[in-house]
Order: sequence, then C-alpha cells, then structure tokens
Amino acid sequence: MSDSSRGIAQIIRQRPLVAFFIFSIAFTWLGVYLMVGLLGLDDYTFGLIAGFGPTISAIIISAAMNNKRSEFRRGVWLCTFFLVLVIAGFVRWISRIWWNHNLDWNVLPGDFLLVSLAAFVIASAFSSNEGMRSLLRPYLNWRVPLIWIIIAIGLWPAITLAGNFIGESLGLSSPAMPLRPDVPLYLTIPVSFVWALFFNGSLGEEAGWRGFALPRLQQRFSPLVASLILGFFWGAFHWIFFFVNLRSESWYMFWVRLGDIPLAILFTWLYNRTKGKSLLPVLLLHASMNATLDYLPRIKLTVYAVLGVVVLIVILKDRMWRKINEF
Repeated sequence: MSDSSRGIAQIIRQRPLVAFFIFSIAFTWLGVYLMVGLLGLDDYTFGLIAGFGPTISAIIISAAMNNKRSEFRRGVWLCTFFLVLVIAGFVRWISRIWWNHNLDWNVLPGDFLLVSLAAFVIASAFSSNEGMRSLLRPYLNWRVPLIWIIIAIGLWPAITLAGNFIGESLGLSSPAMPLRPDVPLYLTIPVSFVWALFFNGSLGEEAGWRGFALPRLQQRFSPLVASLILGFFWGAFHWIFFFVNLRSESWYMFWVRLGDIPLAILFTWLYNRTKGKSLLPVLLLHASMNATLDYLPRIKLTVYAVLGVVVLIVILKDRMWRKINEF
C-alpha cells in the first residue's frame, strides 16, 4: 500500500463521519454532474445510480475500518445476488413499460448497471469483509414487531391524507393527481413501492444515513441534535439534482430540502424505537414516502404542517433532546 493510500485509510479511521459525509455528497454530486449534466446520459437511470452515494460510501468506509475476514459462502452470495437481480430487473422493466419510458436497446446498459448495483448491495450482507457484513446485515433483519412495519409503510400516506383533508377544509386549492400509468391503482401502488425500495432512495441511502452515520452521531449527541446534523447533510445531498435541472423550480431548492430536517427526526425516532437492530423499518418508510408521490397528490403547506405536529409529538414523547446510552 502506498503512503498516500495509508494516509487516506488513516484519515477514514480517525474521522469516519467526516469522511462519510464528504464521500457521500462527492460521489452523488460528481456522478450526477458528469453522467447527466455533462454527458447527457439518461437522467431516469444515471441519476438513480449516482443516488447510491451514501450506501456506497458507507460500504467503502466500513470495509476500510474493519477489514477482518469471516467465512465466505460464495454460493449464498451468488444466489442472493442473482435472486435480487431478477426481481429488481423485473420491477425495473415493468416500470419502463407502464410509464411508457424509453425501451430502446441503448437503455439496457444503464438499467443493468442500476439493477446490478441494487443486487450487489443486498448480496454484500453476506460479504467476507466484517465491516461490510455488519453494515448491511441489518437490511435483512426481519425480526421487527409488526406494528413498526405497519407504521413504517402507512405513516407517510396517513400524514399526506390528513394534510390534504385539512388543506381542503381550509379552502386551499388541491393539486392535480400525479400522472399515473394506465394501470389499476392496486397494481400501481405495490410496483411503485418496490421500485422505490430498490432504486429511489431506500437501498441506496439508508445504509449510509441510518446504518452508518446515525449510530455514530448518537454516540456523541442527543437524537434531536444528531437528526438536525443528519437532516442538513441529507438535504445537501439532494441539491445537485436541482443544479442539473432534474427537479423543477430550482430557485427554491434550499427551502424545499429544509423538509429533510423534520423527516430526519422522524426517521431517527423510528430507528430508535426498533433499537437500531434492523434497517428494515427506515427502508420501508423511505420507500413509502417516495412511492406515495406516484399515487397521492399533496397540499404541501398543510402536509408539512401535519408533519411538524407529528415530529413535535415524537420529540416530546421520547424526550429526544436527551442523550441516550445505547449507541
């Protein structure tokens, strides 16, 4: 190993959180700017690939911090990889057909790379590297009380519906329904949910934000302060999508992403309620949030007002300003 490589590895071990936030934002920002902004590649695919920045960064840093080797069952790794590859590939292709997206052969390399990335992340829960295994194994921990699974999936749709009801009662104009494929709603919802689970934030971010950064932040700060820090970087992570015009109305991007701070508090609450032993609840909550945009309109003012009330309740209920000793 060269002196420069040893120096970088030492910095990572000494300042893993700083390294994580820098790597996560750099990976995603540079990826989006180069692949979409400069090369003009398909933003539908390559923006999502770059969005895996937090998880890829957490994998690299975890592997560098703990490079001990354990028993490696190649067959388990391969079976997991190809199983996820088939399932994720099916969901990806179905979504292209339903939404009438480009189906030319030139989209296949990008789609294959994206689907392979999702399969690699899940299969790496069986890696021989102890750092990677400990980071990603909580993705596969299903030993969570059913109530938290229900809350994770249903909380954001409930907040959205409550906010819309209040907004309509106050006479606020209701936004148009999201553009949906000509497919029954009972099919659109599960496919959108699984698509978001694999590709739109959940798998590509949660091993980083909640799997790597949050427990380390909570070793030093209260859950509330840890969430404020994490929420800021979570928002900053998204700014590049506005800079390269992947999102509309970029002039108010900073204000929009301030919403990631109360959301980060909500994610921290859910993570702590399940003792941080499993990333499944935060994975499902993230997927539910992004999938809801495909089938429910929202009156932003009142939806975020309801979110604020819910966040205030969980802060007070769990006294999130107090440091906890489990992390």
